[in-house]
Amino acid sequence: MKKILSSFTVAMVSVVGAASVGSLGVVEAKVVQATEINAKTQKEAEGFVQDLGSTAVGVINRPKITAKEVQQEFSSLLKENFALESIARYSLGKNFRLLSEEEKKDFLECFGNMLVKFYSSRFSEYKSAKLIVVGSRQKSSKQVLVNSKIVIPNKEDISVVWSVYVSKGVLKVYDAIISDVSISNVQRSEFMSKISEKGLKKFLADFREKYKK
Repeated sequence: MKKILSSFTVAMVSVVGAASVGSLGVVEAKVVQATEINAKTQKEAEGFVQDLGSTAVGVINRPKITAKEVQQEFSSLLKENFALESIARYSLGKNFRLLSEEEKKDFLECFGNMLVKFYSSRFSEYKSAKLIVVGSRQKSSKQVLVNSKIVIPNKEDISVVWSVYVSKGVLKVYDAIISDVSISNVQRSEFMSKISEKGLKKFLADFREKYKK
């Protein structure tokens, strides 16, 4: 399972995560006419996730797209369609509260850069992949779990459950549970391990050196 997460499944989050991208650099968040999940919003969440996959296929197969353009696309889509601050806070756990305002701002910027770098580096590996939504269920008044599968020719399908929230009338991706493993939990575990080994200040310094633009 760890091998899957490190090579294929986490990378598929990047492929499917290309939400609402039109022309290069243009990304529109999915706006819904609700502040809580209802039957209509649940269906819109399914469509939201399906659009991610369909759009990603178009981006992957765009002729002559450069690595820089891929990173630009990912930077825009992550900021618009993923709950980056909430994901980053969760990944750092209680340590986030220990940071100064400047350190928080810096960490959030580097966290976004990390995701863009990680996802885009694997972007070209999955041109033949497709995402198919197969249903959903309401988890709470704010959360929908959208069930999908990643289909790659001549390989076994991969189950992906998307945790989608409605926040201020906008749908946001908070997590992807791939083959019953939460990507957010994996990231949190990795961060906690490094902080335990190095200490928070050293972890932040190394993280900043690696991911600060």
